[in-house]
Amino acid sequence: MTVGSQYGPKHVCCDLWSYEGRPLVNQATHRARIAAHDALDPLWKDGHISRTEAYRLLARVMKMPREKCHIGDMNLEQLYDLPHAVEHIKMMLHVLPNATQQQEAHLED
Repeated sequence: MTVGSQYGPKHVCCDLWSYEGRPLVNQATHRARIAAHDALDPLWKDGHISRTEAYRLLARVMKMPREKCHIGDMNLEQLYDLPHAVEHIKMMLHVLPNATQQQEAHLED
C-alpha cells in the first residue's frame, strides 16, 4: 500500500519512495535527489541556460555519459557530488548567486 506525500508515493510496507515507475529508494537517496534538483534546476529555470544544456554540462563536469546523466538514475555518491559540480558549472558560466540576467559563456572542450 502507498500513501501520498509531498514528495510522491511512499510505500507503507518498507517506508521507501518511488516516482514514475523508478525503483524504490531509501530516505537518504530521496533527500539527496531533492537536494540535487535544488542545486541544478535554478541554472535552467532562472534562464541562465537551457535544461538540455544544464544536463550536458553536468555530464561533462561529472565525467559521465550524457544519456546516463539524470538525477533519478544517479547513485548516492553521485548525488552528493552533484552540488559541487553545479558550482563548477556556475563558475564556468560566470553565474553568480541571485543573478537575474542570462549569462553568455564560451566554453572550451
